[in-house]
Amino acid sequence: MHVLDESVATEIYAGADRLARTGARPLQGVSSSNWLVEHPAVGLVLVRRPKSTSRARLVRAADEAALLGALATRLEFVPRVLHVAANLDQLHEAKPGVTVTSLGSPPPDSLAPIMTDHLARLSEFPLSELPPRLRHRLNSPDVRVFAAGLLDEVAAAWQRAEAAAPGVTAVYTRLGAGPRRWSGIHAAIDRFHWRRPTVVHTDLHTGNVLAELSYEPRAVRSAALVDWERGRIGDPLFDFVRHTISTEYSDDQLDRAVQDYQDKTRPEVRAGIAADWSTCSQLNQARRNAYGTEQAAGRLRNLRKSAASGDPAAEDDLRRFAVQEAERLNAERRTHHEPPITTWEAVEREFRRYVFGESRRTAASGLMPIVEVKGHRPPETRQPTPPATQGGPVEKGPRPAAQGRQDRGLDRTKRLDP
Repeated sequence: MHVLDESVATEIYAGADRLARTGARPLQGVSSSNWLVEHPAVGLVLVRRPKSTSRARLVRAADEAALLGALATRLEFVPRVLHVAANLDQLHEAKPGVTVTSLGSPPPDSLAPIMTDHLARLSEFPLSELPPRLRHRLNSPDVRVFAAGLLDEVAAAWQRAEAAAPGVTAVYTRLGAGPRRWSGIHAAIDRFHWRRPTVVHTDLHTGNVLAELSYEPRAVRSAALVDWERGRIGDPLFDFVRHTISTEYSDDQLDRAVQDYQDKTRPEVRAGIAADWSTCSQLNQARRNAYGTEQAAGRLRNLRKSAASGDPAAEDDLRRFAVQEAERLNAERRTHHEPPITTWEAVEREFRRYVFGESRRTAASGLMPIVEVKGHRPPETRQPTPPATQGGPVEKGPRPAAQGRQDRGLDRTKRLDP
């Protein structure tokens, strides 16, 4: 699997080390730190490093390298693995383009045909060309088994969140985003249509699709699928639903994409697409919410520690985080065309109860957001009255007109509208 010479690979790894020492932030990644390093001999290379040295993380990194090594022999939209170090640091081919996230909603019409073609070709990849160890480890013999495995991942993510911040499950349950919300998925999975298991990405959100653009006219010329850490053998419909939901196609674009996908895939791959679409959508939403809550639990744990140590910044950090979490929870529902479930005020009340052990308002917080989100402005700071001087009383200017709550953009009944 070593495409690069050891000397060149060593220089590239050293380049990533220098970037880390300068304080440069790595590219976004949940389980891996990703660095783009340019080498004079090979150009841009993506350096991927597992954030954790736990056995599970290292096994997942090894599986990703093996899977990409097999897929890249047939599929040009999959990055090649150029080198794998003994500690499972990896060098990947840096695919050109920008994330689909940056294209806005809806994306250019040219994206959907490219993606349906990629997913159709991925469904045709022969499983016999995967390494035997990988076929055994990643195989789901039935789409129901695959979906049940994803639900097990959801339950495990909630357990990790609860372990990191005991009581966090109750907090999100009161906010309407607890694990019981998706309790009906189990029965729906039992009614899944049979589909032939294929290689699937399972995390095909807009950040994992790189689009190369042409600007006259603005269109997508090519697309690459990156970050295969959760790749496995499973239900091909799951990838298609995951991509279309996160990309937020218009209704016309989605109709054309579904028809195009059905035209390009075999009957045993597209079976039950209409009947099982809703369940796949809910399964996607449950996974996103569980992993998002797992990360939020770490933030809440750190906030509680800061509050216990008397850190004066804990108040401001809590309010910022409450606004961010309200936006995350409601954004997930917007992608599924559902109404918002909460406001930032409700999130702050729950977080305050969890972090400080109180639900009352304090003079320091006042339940006002201090970051600008969805039309809310930061609270205005009142200038202190200057003290009287020895020369006599301070002259008072005209009193400014009173500003109503609506004028300041602080309507407490307003939700975070989509």
